[in-house]
Amino acid sequence: MKLRRLRYFVAVARTLNFSRAAEALRIAQPALSRQISDLEEELGFPLFKRTTARVSLTESGRFLLKKVDRVLGQLDVAVGDAQHIAKGAAHMLKIGIDYDVSSVPIAAAARALRERNPKLSAEFVELPMYQHLDAVRSGAIDIGFISGLLSGSRKGIESALVYTCGFKVILPLGHAFAGRKPIRLADLKAEHWVVASDFPGFAGMLTQIFRRSGFAPRFGPSAQSISGMLTLVGDGQGLGLIPEIKLPREPENVIYAGSDGPPFELHAVWLKSSPGRPFLAEYVRILQEKIAGAKPPSKRKPR
Repeated sequence: MKLRRLRYFVAVARTLNFSRAAEALRIAQPALSRQISDLEEELGFPLFKRTTARVSLTESGRFLLKKVDRVLGQLDVAVGDAQHIAKGAAHMLKIGIDYDVSSVPIAAAARALRERNPKLSAEFVELPMYQHLDAVRSGAIDIGFISGLLSGSRKGIESALVYTCGFKVILPLGHAFAGRKPIRLADLKAEHWVVASDFPGFAGMLTQIFRRSGFAPRFGPSAQSISGMLTLVGDGQGLGLIPEIKLPREPENVIYAGSDGPPFELHAVWLKSSPGRPFLAEYVRILQEKIAGAKPPSKRKPR
């Protein structure tokens, strides 16, 4: 399998537009379409659903995108680190990363930091976000990212807010509140809520949020992942509430709606005593600059 085709796939999957992807890749659109078709033939399944009005990912395409994004990101880091080692890199930073929040430019900020500090190298350590704080304390990573809703002691820890977004209510198509913008959580107190078991503390976080709206949630079935949550919601087994940063690009049989819940805040965390503290502070500044300068995502109309 050609690596180039995988990069072409990622470009189309991120834009869901062959023309824009071809322009970004600097190749002709027919050539890009052929490469994607050849990749689909090689894989034995379609990656995209194409109509005259829109392009969307298939379920298999969404799964592959997440995995390929991870592999290509690791490859880019490996190549960059090898180049820095060849130049005599003297310091390594271990950065925790959770691919469920891949929209945050963590890798791009690391690359910019290395460009400013040629003797610096970086390694990404993949961990679920809820493990980042413990990993920082143990030295497994130098810097990680946690939710501002995470409780617990932060003694000896420095932190900085790097990203803020809202919580989205996940509703099945045809729900009575599907047309409301935003939705008051208090109006949903009679609903059942679906949680994801691969995110320890998920139910506790929702309970904390709903208490601010004056009620205790009633929990329905549990899914193993956010993708599983969408399936259960689409089947009418309950509603979901997810930080916008963690939502998949394209829901199936569900609608995302804004809520009056508290903002989700992503904080970078690192040890005050870390030997790489100056680099970490610089990295956070670069990351904040990149997030502040990023264009807001395009809005999709509810279906």
